[in-house]
Amino acid sequence: MARVKKIFCNVCKVETNHEIDSVHYRYCKNDADLKLLLFQETTAYDESLDFGDNLGVLKYETWICRGCDTVILQESCAIKYMALQKHDKIIWFYDFYPFRENDNVITKDLGFTPAKLFSLYHEIAESFNMELPVLCSMGLRAMIEGVCKDKGITDKDAYTLAGKIDELAKRQQLPSAIAENLKSYKFIGDSAAHYLETPDRESLKLGIDVIGDLLSYLYALEYKSEYLNRRISENLNIKKKRE
Repeated sequence: MARVKKIFCNVCKVETNHEIDSVHYRYCKNDADLKLLLFQETTAYDESLDFGDNLGVLKYETWICRGCDTVILQESCAIKYMALQKHDKIIWFYDFYPFRENDNVITKDLGFTPAKLFSLYHEIAESFNMELPVLCSMGLRAMIEGVCKDKGITDKDAYTLAGKIDELAKRQQLPSAIAENLKSYKFIGDSAAHYLETPDRESLKLGIDVIGDLLSYLYALEYKSEYLNRRISENLNIKKKRE
């Protein structure tokens, strides 16, 4: 009977039954070959595994989604001394390739945003999706700095980031409550850069969502509203001419 387990499918966008297709083992003699991968599971000890004088083993499994036939690779690593601690159990560290997207940030449609800010926004989202929280946190702070600079706010206007945010709020008529909340991005970035401390994943995800809304308000919304107004005016002029 084929092995089947539930795995999130990037194509089906839900957890689906995946059937094992192939398995390959590679034994490791050096510490450098061992990997502490993102996820962890404990399984029954596989008697076919013979560590011998090896320090660990890498296992590569291909799984096929029963819903869409998409193939994914699961890479797992078992370390000898951790496997033997539980006798009849073995601890595997594992991850999937391509990475599973069930907790990923999906970027918003932010056309009309300046190219550098648009690129940074996607880098921030990508660092989140690639499990790089320090880079993500520093990117969020850099985005606020970048927006202020794009809006013409320099060190002469305000030296600190908090002061620049106040100036941004004044020029762009942002509500004061939003401006105050944006100041938290300074502490997120500073903690990441100086102490390698980052917020929890859900907070980072919310921070990216807020950044997307801010960019939409400052750039896309203005352009789209102007475009809508221009279209309505042109249609009214055409209608008057016909009358």
